[in-house]
Amino acid sequence: MKNKLTAIRIRSLQYRVLLLLTLLISSFGNAQVLPDTTQIPECGIDVPLFILDMSSDPDSTYTTPEVVRQDQCCGGAGNDNYVSFFVTLHPDVAMVEIGIAPGYADPQGSGFYNIVSGGDLLIPGTCGIDIPGGSTACITGAGPHKLAYHKPGSNKVKYYFKQIPKPIFPQDDSTRVGCILPLDIYGLDNITIRSINSSTGNTTSGAYNSLLSCTDCATPEFE
Repeated sequence: MKNKLTAIRIRSLQYRVLLLLTLLISSFGNAQVLPDTTQIPECGIDVPLFILDMSSDPDSTYTTPEVVRQDQCCGGAGNDNYVSFFVTLHPDVAMVEIGIAPGYADPQGSGFYNIVSGGDLLIPGTCGIDIPGGSTACITGAGPHKLAYHKPGSNKVKYYFKQIPKPIFPQDDSTRVGCILPLDIYGLDNITIRSINSSTGNTTSGAYNSLLSCTDCATPEFE
């Protein structure tokens, strides 16, 4: 394989993976938290509001400080209390997920969130259906989007807001023996990786797998 360029082909399912040619799972991105001096019009004035700008990283999660759910949104029942979000997403995001952060009690099936269609911080929109907390929901565009999470009771906990990008692939690239080329790939859950030798025209899938440290691990390396 001296002086030969080698390309990698990748297939997968969904969500996120970071490939270093060496594949590494990316760390959570950081959201910019803006002052919460207002409230979305679908919610009562006592509902905690988080205004977030997550537009810089498509594969990021924001965790709130500990907060007590209060008041109602979207015509919710009196035994449900809410927290709300006004979030600008990355333009390549396809799904979001809201739930109670790890380490806090979260009885299965008791928390839900709603995505509000239309409106802004002054004009009301239309509250969507209940989406189970901790599950994903499709969303379109960077927004900003209005969302409200509700659950019976008012225990003080942290919440996470996760954005999930659509599959984003880098342009074709190549490297030489002894080098490592970082390739960032977003929007995937699992991958399979197969090597080909493009410099000789041998495009048989897997023909050069012996030069990979593995084909089904989290961090395959080309040698």
